[in-house]
Amino acid sequence: MIPRLKNKPYEERLKELNLFSLEKRRMRGDLIEMFKIIKGFDNINAEDYITFDRSNITRRRHTFKITGKRFTSNEAKHFFFNRIVNIWNALPANVVDSKTINTFKNRLDKYLEANPQLKHYSLT
Repeated sequence: MIPRLKNKPYEERLKELNLFSLEKRRMRGDLIEMFKIIKGFDNINAEDYITFDRSNITRRRHTFKITGKRFTSNEAKHFFFNRIVNIWNALPANVVDSKTINTFKNRLDKYLEANPQLKHYSLT
């Protein structure tokens, strides 16, 4: 640990080091993975787990809105594709429509910095 930060609260240490909380870093990682899957950077057939909802496409919303598949077990709600649906659908089009992974990461970071209320994979 950096000596000058030793006695500071967690939130202050994050702020001084310009870092997101662990929750946000996990969410960010999941969003990056979802981007790579949907855009074909990872070789996973997303349609085995999600469906693309093309019914509510507007200028403000992106064209990659998704709906999670229904599962019978309670544990499935923590499955990657189910826990990421709400936050993915809330992303603005300029983030999701990125052409490269690095562009997506940069735009996502700006969006997360501007929207500190996003946590716990929900819009609280």
